[in-house]
Amino acid sequence: ISQLNGLERGQIKVACFGTYLAMETVIAFHKQYPKIHIELEQLSTGQIRHKLLQNELDFGVVFLPLADKELEAIPLYTEKMIVMAAKNHPFAAKKGIAFAQLGTVPLVMMSEDFIIRRIFDQACQENEFAFTPILELSQMEDLREMVEQNIGISVLPYLYVHSICSHYNICIVPFTDISIERKIGIVYRKGRHMSAAALKLIEKLRVFFAELKLEQAVHENN
Repeated sequence: ISQLNGLERGQIKVACFGTYLAMETVIAFHKQYPKIHIELEQLSTGQIRHKLLQNELDFGVVFLPLADKELEAIPLYTEKMIVMAAKNHPFAAKKGIAFAQLGTVPLVMMSEDFIIRRIFDQACQENEFAFTPILELSQMEDLREMVEQNIGISVLPYLYVHSICSHYNICIVPFTDISIERKIGIVYRKGRHMSAAALKLIEKLRVFFAELKLEQAVHENN
């Protein structure tokens, strides 16, 4: 039956601005359909758009909106930005911090080339704050290590920090007075034929993010 449905073998090409967005789902999908080859790339939003328009990807997972008349979008999840701090940082003992408190400690951020940095800078501008990072990096792993070593704190997507905090000496600290958020969704080229395998992976991503929304709602209500 799987073979008839196109799930016995095949290939899926996916790109995300951060592989943490799809990694858990891809691992579960591979365990269920081990003969399907999956290529998962970490690319900028601009690179994802280019590859989609060149028919080099089945779909991408990006921040929305991604304005392009050739692309269709499926909203998945509203991602919140939070503070990532070392577990021995003074902020780690707090249930949350005010946005202005970022100015009282060293700040380590991704470079301005990254959309998560631009989202943070936009929030600063809208709320009339100006924070100057002591370090700007181009790799999330390097940023995580700097925070873990207590060089500074950072502001990153909740899901990324949530996916790694059990493995490293870091923790999540929410903001108490501001909500920095952005919609995440699947984008694909209009009219592109989707294989059964690609459609199944999209379905599993939708289920994953639906469950994540419920989990986060329960956490916030408690």
